[in-house]
Amino acid sequence: MATTFAVSMDLSKPAGLAALDALLVSRSYWCGFAFSHCDQTLFKAIGAAPDAAKYPNVARYYAHIGALIAEGASAAKTSACGTAVAGGKVAAAGAGGDDSDDDDDSDDDLFGDDDKPKAAKKKPVAVAKKAAKKPEKVAKTQLVFEVKPEEAETDLKQVEKDIRAISMEGLNWGEEFGTVPVGYGINKLVVQCVVEDEKVSVDDLEETVQNLDGVQSTDMVAMNKM
Repeated sequence: MATTFAVSMDLSKPAGLAALDALLVSRSYWCGFAFSHCDQTLFKAIGAAPDAAKYPNVARYYAHIGALIAEGASAAKTSACGTAVAGGKVAAAGAGGDDSDDDDDSDDDLFGDDDKPKAAKKKPVAVAKKAAKKPEKVAKTQLVFEVKPEEAETDLKQVEKDIRAISMEGLNWGEEFGTVPVGYGINKLVVQCVVEDEKVSVDDLEETVQNLDGVQSTDMVAMNKM
């Protein structure tokens, strides 16, 4: 069962981002344990990548969801979570209302009046043909891992460029990487990507990143099947 939040936040203000950051400390998704339309709406409400030093959990969440949206991941439909969020480009309150439009398209419209026997007989045949033409789904995994630099002076921008230069068939890097403070003036990169399971070895990818100049260690923090 998805967790329901009864809160209200204005993400155009620091207080709203701080409240959201606190709620995302131990969460990868806004409602439940899978990517849903609530995450899509909250992503739009955030509007842009926040300051990772001030709001590390929001920055991680924004980068995570951004990678899923960029890859075209399917969002599960959930009941409205009861959370009012303002800011960015849209308001997340009532996010569940838009999904009703998606359900308006029914098979009845394709085959005319249900009262006609001929239309009723054609319906199962058309559905079977449509199912037969559906392409086989490619198994993919969304990865989020943290990359710790060797020292505080390490140029994280250069490390990010080196990581993005890694090219493998079936590998797609997220549009934006985040940073999270470690301590003693050191920040670490939060890296997101989507891989095709049959083409990319997660262990090989992590080892390749680990061997880059300026990288001390890598730590996988999320691995979600799509």
